[in-house]
Order: sequence, then C-alpha cells, then structure tokens
Amino acid sequence: MIGFGRFKMTLPVEKMFAFARYLSWADLQDRLFETEMGNQPNSSDADAGREHEWRWFGLMCYWYASLHVVIEAWDELGFTDPVVDRLLAHPMDYRRLLRRYRNAVFHYQDSVLSPKIVELLETGGVHVYWVRALHDEMVRAFNEYLGGLVVTDEQRSELRESIQSIVNWYPHRETRAVDSLERTLV
Repeated sequence: MIGFGRFKMTLPVEKMFAFARYLSWADLQDRLFETEMGNQPNSSDADAGREHEWRWFGLMCYWYASLHVVIEAWDELGFTDPVVDRLLAHPMDYRRLLRRYRNAVFHYQDSVLSPKIVELLETGGVHVYWVRALHDEMVRAFNEYLGGLVVTDEQRSELRESIQSIVNWYPHRETRAVDSLERTLV
C-alpha cells in the first residue's frame, strides 16, 4: 500500500503523472460543471433554461464518470488515506453507484435516462456531498503525497513545474482561489 499519510512509498514517476492526469481531468470537469451551475440563463427564454439544465447535467455526468476513473487508479496504485478510504467505504455504497453511473455515461445505453444514472440520483442530494467530498479529499491527499516527496522549496518548485508541464495542472491546496492567486503571482 502506498500511503499519503505518515508512511510513504514513492510511485514510479510515470504512474504518478498518469494519476495526476486523471485527477486533473476530473478536476477540469468539476470546474466546468461549477462554472455552468453559476451561469444564469435568461429567465424569459425557456430554451435558454433548458439548454442550461442540459449543459450542467452533461457536465455533471462527465465529472462523476471521470471521478470513478480516479477511484480505479487509486485502487490500482494501492493508495490509502484515512479520509478517502472512509468515503470509499461509505455504507450507502456510493462507490458502486458511481461505478454504475460511469458505465451509463461511457457505455451506450438504449434509454435517454439509464436506470444506472437514476440509481445514484435517487439517493437524493446527499450523494452530491459525497462526490464533492471525495473529489476534494483525493486532491488534498495527492497534494500531501507530492509535498511529502520533497524537502526543499527548490525541489517543491521543480516537482510542481514538472507536473504542470506534463498535465498542465497541479492539485490545489486549501482553495482554488489561493492556488489561482499563486499562479498569478508567479
């Protein structure tokens, strides 16, 4: 097992970059989804409202599906983190529901709204908190893992530059605003 906490084992560089790629894609889908959710369609245009709903639903579907790929990588690489592991073991079995959701998104279904998608949505709004928490905690855990690989500020900067040059992303720390501000200052 590769721990993100006190007990660390380094990954081969290629696998670390591959994990970062999938996590960055999930993060991209999350950001696109959040941006669309913040858009306010013209209230007098019914078509604009329907288009807005279809866009955010599609972006949410791709975010959720891409997050499941990150879970698969997490397992394959043997990662462990107390918070992430507890979320993955949630008694409501969101993990299984998210896998089925991913299958409905990325495998042809012969109905517009697959029962595999509905299963997760029927759990109500609580699944949204689980997905959000899992996503954010995986980003946090990966950031901590990367921080544990280096000792000096120079090493930290080199690692950050390497990951950013390969996947054009680096896991944010406390908030995206802080991360964005740092990139602006650099």
